[in-house]
Amino acid sequence: MSTMKKPDIKITTEKEAMAAVKKDVLNFSIVPKKLITFEICRLAVRMDGGALSIVPNKFKTPELCRLAVRKYGGALTSVPKKIITPELCLIAIKNYSPLVLNCVPVKMRTPKLCLEAVKKDGITLRYVQEKLRTAQLCLEAIKNSKHAIKYVPEKIRSDVKKLYDSIG
Repeated sequence: MSTMKKPDIKITTEKEAMAAVKKDVLNFSIVPKKLITFEICRLAVRMDGGALSIVPNKFKTPELCRLAVRKYGGALTSVPKKIITPELCLIAIKNYSPLVLNCVPVKMRTPKLCLEAVKKDGITLRYVQEKLRTAQLCLEAIKNSKHAIKYVPEKIRSDVKKLYDSIG
């Protein structure tokens, strides 16, 4: 396992902190806590949405989280629960990976969100709660990936197979 060497930079002012982060977003991790400002956090997130994971919670505003998720959908895992919205989840799925559906709170897994996910990757059907696995949703999933059939509820599996076979 490799370890990352911390840069030999001494950061003592906000100006130095901004300059260090502008030079390399990885420098955000060595900015002293007392020097971290919202502006420095926004700069880091603008450069790399994944930087949200090391942004202190007090700076995680809805706007900053939206910016992070737009840059990198996987940043959804670093968004505080109180800030997560269905819109933000949809952005993550569309701009990153439908597998992010697994990180979406169950109560926010709407039919629209689940449909978007299974159209991009049918295997994400496994993260759709059973009550939302309709014949149409399951059909979309297996159109994308035949392997998704194993996640189709048994009671509608034969109907979904017939629908799939009829479209060809």
